Amino acid sequence: MNVKSMVFRCFFVFAVACGVPVFGQLPSNEGSSDGAPAMMQPRKLAPGVLTVVPATFDAQDIALGPFDLDLVKKFPELAWGGPNFPDGKPNFASPEETLVQLSKDVTFRPKRVWSLEFAFKPVRSIAVEIPNAEGAVQKRIAYYMIYAVRDPGKAVKSESSDNSSDVKVVDLAPASIRTLLRFQIVSKERDFMQDSSIEPVAKTLIEAKERVGQPLLDPIEMSQIRIPADGTPVWGVAIWMDVDPKADFFAVDVRGLTSAYQIRRDENQETSYDRKTLRIYHWRAGDDLAPENHRIRLGVPPYVGPDKEEVAYSFRDREQVLSETNAIEMRLAQLAEDESTTEMLANTLKNASVDELAAAFEIAKKASDEAIAVVPEDSDSLAELREMVTETEAALAKASESRDSYRAVVSMIPKITETSQQLIRSILSVRLLYLRDLTSELNKTLRMKDTLDKFNLEGRLDYQWVYR
Repeated sequence: MNVKSMVFRCFFVFAVACGVPVFGQLPSNEGSSDGAPAMMQPRKLAPGVLTVVPATFDAQDIALGPFDLDLVKKFPELAWGGPNFPDGKPNFASPEETLVQLSKDVTFRPKRVWSLEFAFKPVRSIAVEIPNAEGAVQKRIAYYMIYAVRDPGKAVKSESSDNSSDVKVVDLAPASIRTLLRFQIVSKERDFMQDSSIEPVAKTLIEAKERVGQPLLDPIEMSQIRIPADGTPVWGVAIWMDVDPKADFFAVDVRGLTSAYQIRRDENQETSYDRKTLRIYHWRAGDDLAPENHRIRLGVPPYVGPDKEEVAYSFRDREQVLSETNAIEMRLAQLAEDESTTEMLANTLKNASVDELAAAFEIAKKASDEAIAVVPEDSDSLAELREMVTETEAALAKASESRDSYRAVVSMIPKITETSQQLIRSILSVRLLYLRDLTSELNKTLRMKDTLDKFNLEGRLDYQWVYR
């Protein structure tokens, strides 16, 4: 066997072991008829799953001003003043033609203002296992938003008409758009701002989970392509790692959906150029325990009045909830004290008279009536309790005549009391857990007004355009 033959055979064995096709492309059934991978097979979204924010073209975005140019104001020597020009006028030109006058009341008109349509799902969460700097796998929580951007094929600009106070809007021919989207979570409740990050591991899991039928581009990948002008949607995802789990209210700011901006001046006459930003509001009812299991809802919950609050559904009056909670806690404490009395009841009744047995049975029957009032009708325990009461009543009627009936009453009365107390304790404990959870939600909504005031909102709102 020569050297070439040995090399070829070793290569062939290695290729077969690794599953590499040696003599041609192996057939694959992992893709669809259109060539999409199996994990990317699209699923049809139900109507209303995506919230669609249409492209916006406002008159305030295509005619900015009027403003006085700061550059000229900073150089007062440009003014035509004394001593050479005591009247403040040039010798051979009109004052309106001077640089100082031309810099006043200037209106900016962008040459082209475009806007994209933005469709999105509310923020969701997913648990991701990512290696840390030491190489150890660490479980982290990722918040993410999947979205699709689409060019409606329209752009506008403004032209001044004969009347300088009017604005004439002119539509422009469509052209493909390249933009850098920036996603930022803003929480005024917890006072933090967090930009989205590039997380390949999390993105792969999200693609497999959402299955939109197309690759989900991160903001950097999105910036490297042009959004088609024919209206074809391009899908993307924004990911935030380790968001503060105690943030119950937050907003997602999306910049780069439009080229519109505004020029603002504060009280100190400082100029700022604010980009038009889509702000999407979210809220979640939960704590920092297992945050990946808590649903994040779209919008800001409404509130009504200074005393009564509501979170997307109506709560009862808070004082009534607290009153019922206190009553249940007192009843459970009383049942705990009665438990030791019930244990001694059997020994006490052994030498009791028939009249004393009848008095003890009335007490046990009251406990059973309380249990019957709170236990669901279809409960098997309730049927057994009613049967015990009926048998004890029949035995008590014969207790003075029959020794066996007397003994039956003595043994059944403590059993009725104990069973009734157990049923009552079980039902009230469950009810107490519910009321405590409800109280926690109510306390949270009482803080909602302050949060809404920080957002400068009234009532429910899912999203709005802001400038920042």
